[in-house]
Amino acid sequence: MSDVNPEALAEEALKQLNEGDPRGAREKLLRAVEAAPERVDLLNALGVVHLQLGEPELAVRLIEEAVSRVDALVLTRPAAERDHFTTMRDGFRLGLAAAHEDLDDPAGALEQYRRILGDSPGQPRARQALAH
Repeated sequence: MSDVNPEALAEEALKQLNEGDPRGAREKLLRAVEAAPERVDLLNALGVVHLQLGEPELAVRLIEEAVSRVDALVLTRPAAERDHFTTMRDGFRLGLAAAHEDLDDPAGALEQYRRILGDSPGQPRARQALAH
């Protein structure tokens, strides 16, 4: 059993991000994901960090993996838990849309916004993005 506490590492990573140290945050999140690979939120956070580091291709791969894992959770969890995972997936897809924008891929970004609105028609950020 590992002595690594993924929760503590994630908290440290967020602190480093807030202090302007995405590289340090990346190292913490890599360790957290290794210690808790089932934590899709950590995988998504790692993707967001890579987006902040100017590595949108890697960010897309990581966030797409997180979305795929959450999709499986939405399909397999009891109905009472599905809203939570749908909201989580919407947030991940917003990050994915931002990564596509950084890659100068407006079609990819639009696809993500449309998918969000397909699941959550009232999602304000996706609606606003499609309005422009």
